[in-house]
Order: sequence, then structure tokens, then C-alpha cells
Amino acid sequence: MKMNKKVIGRFTAVLASVLILASCSQDFTDRPSEDAISLDSYYSTNEQVASATNVLYSRTWFNFETKFFFAVAEVGSGNMYTNSSDVNALRDFSMNGSYAILQDGWASLWANIAQANALINFLEERVGPDVDPEVVQNTIGEAYFLRATAYFYLVRLWGLFRLLKTIWIMLILLKFRLIE
Repeated sequence: MKMNKKVIGRFTAVLASVLILASCSQDFTDRPSEDAISLDSYYSTNEQVASATNVLYSRTWFNFETKFFFAVAEVGSGNMYTNSSDVNALRDFSMNGSYAILQDGWASLWANIAQANALINFLEERVGPDVDPEVVQNTIGEAYFLRATAYFYLVRLWGLFRLLKTIWIMLILLKFRLIE
């Protein structure tokens, strides 16, 4: 009886494996979404295109505009006193490059630049035929402005050399296809 259960168990496992592997063809897994919005079909009205920059005003600026900006601008200049342990290093100038508040601000600005670049580079290709060209140009202009604002803060806070060094490293990585 035990032998029959083992044989039946093995046969069932092999049969299930064969059925699973046979059902995973390219056509089976490559299906268009029926209930989700895709990038190729979303930007079909003026309102949808105009709303494309909404993301540039929210999450990408959050870490910059909260504790980081007050810590660098006010605590660092001596205009504000705080007992918060994570920004006290700015008060006595004992911070270093691994300081979490600085990393949050740096990452936030680069995230905003990346989001703006995505709009600038891909929006014109993805709009529908019913969208006014003025709306597209206005949206892209808004993305250029917010990207320039992020670059402005990067240069003011970290200097031009640091910005150029980062861009140079990214270009080298792109050239050798280490990043996409």
C-alpha cells in the first residue's frame, strides 16, 4: 500500500510539472491588461497630459522639503535651535557624507530630475492624436522648470563640481552599458 502511494505521488508530481510547463508559452504570459491603464493609452486627453506633472510636485520633493531643508537652511545657519538628534550635527558642524539627512535631500533632488527627464523624453511619443500641442509643450516646459529647480538646489548646496562629477560618472556607466 505504501508503495502505491509513493508511485501515485510521484506520478502526480510529474504530471503537474508537465502541465505547468506546457501552459507557460509566450502567448499565455504575454497578454494585454484588460483592467489597467497602460502608458501607451493613458495620455489621450488634454487633462491627462496636464496631470502628468502632478508627480513632480509631491513624492519626489518630500524628503527635500521636510526635515532636510530646515536642517540645512535654518539649523546649519544658526537661525534655528532644535533638540532633534538627527539634525544636531549641523549645529556643531560634525556631519559627514553618510549623514542620513543629507542623503535624503540628495536622493530627493535626483529623483525629481529623473521624473522630469522621463516626462521630457517620452511624453511627446505617448500622447494621443486629440491632445493639443500647446498642452504637451506646456507640460514639458513645466517639467523643464522643475528639473532646473532641482539642479539649482544641487549646485547651491553641493556645488557645481559635485554635480558635474555625478553626471560624468553616469555618462561613463551609460557608455559601457552598466546602467540603463
